[in-house]
Amino acid sequence: MPEEAGVYIFQDETGSPLYIGKSVNIKKRVQSHFSSDHSYTGEFKISQQIANIETVVTGSELEALLLESQLVKQMQPLYNRQLRRSQKLTLARQVPTREGFIGVNIEDVDHIDPSEIDSILGVYTTKGKAREFMNQVVKDYGLCPKLMGLEKSRGPCFLYQLNKCSGACAGKETPGRYNSRLLSVFENRRLQEWPYSSPVMIQEVPGGSKTSSIVVDQWCVIASVSQEPECEPNIKFQEKMFDLDTYKILRSYLAAKIDKLSIKPVSLEQITELAA
Repeated sequence: MPEEAGVYIFQDETGSPLYIGKSVNIKKRVQSHFSSDHSYTGEFKISQQIANIETVVTGSELEALLLESQLVKQMQPLYNRQLRRSQKLTLARQVPTREGFIGVNIEDVDHIDPSEIDSILGVYTTKGKAREFMNQVVKDYGLCPKLMGLEKSRGPCFLYQLNKCSGACAGKETPGRYNSRLLSVFENRRLQEWPYSSPVMIQEVPGGSKTSSIVVDQWCVIASVSQEPECEPNIKFQEKMFDLDTYKILRSYLAAKIDKLSIKPVSLEQITELAA
């Protein structure tokens, strides 16, 4: 087992993936699965079924986190229930009304266009969870179920007749006041805007002779770059696609370890020149 950062894949006798994990030290992490002091019975179950172990060395902990997420979705291992997320997502998207209010449209999507992040109020794994959240904030903050996409009716909404809606649907509340309240409710649910004006190359402070980095744009990993001493860089391009788990990993990692990272603006032309 390599004593470097990367991903390991446990397989059963048929070659089917049982579990995919990541670590800054693959050997130590794999050994822990076989120790007698199991932290929970699930690990013991996994260890009894393993017939083969594959490993993939990455250049950094961040790359290991991203690769683990990607492989779990592709391979659907039996014991990675938390990361086996369906690609289907439900969005709460803001839609302006003719009167100037922010309406909400709930829609299922296969992917998120990074250029549309500004219009997205929230992202949910199912339509049921989206509606559950909407109904709760309607109740707690006096928002209008009609503007929230939960009710279709002519005239004021049903809750207004019960004095439980502040009256945006009846002209009793100004767009400015209503919109401010709605945006504050979704403040912690919204996707963060890309904090850079261009793609950036992210590299962890190297611990050895080999350097490795990733190129990210609008929270999408678009390329990986590795380079051995005195050799030309090896660049692998990826299709630019927004992935919710990748977004969460990048945002969390950048917030926690910004002081251990080298982040440099880069243009697509510069990357292409390196690959040429």
